[in-house]
Amino acid sequence: MHASADPTAYTFATNLTKVLGHAEALGLPYIGTPSVPDRYGNTIDAWKRAAAEFNAYGAAAKTRGMRF
Repeated sequence: MHASADPTAYTFATNLTKVLGHAEALGLPYIGTPSVPDRYGNTIDAWKRAAAEFNAYGAAAKTRGMRF
């Protein structure tokens, strides 16, 4: 399942509960993103911020038995 990189769209960042709910309803064991997390820039701090978000997405997915 893929979602848009548009910040107003159906994404992990804007609709995490909804995205996970749909993935769970479809029985998907894995969720992910089709692009690199460079929306905050290409600095060490930007990548750390993106990594923290991805860790949060992974933790939320894990509570539903999925892997991010």
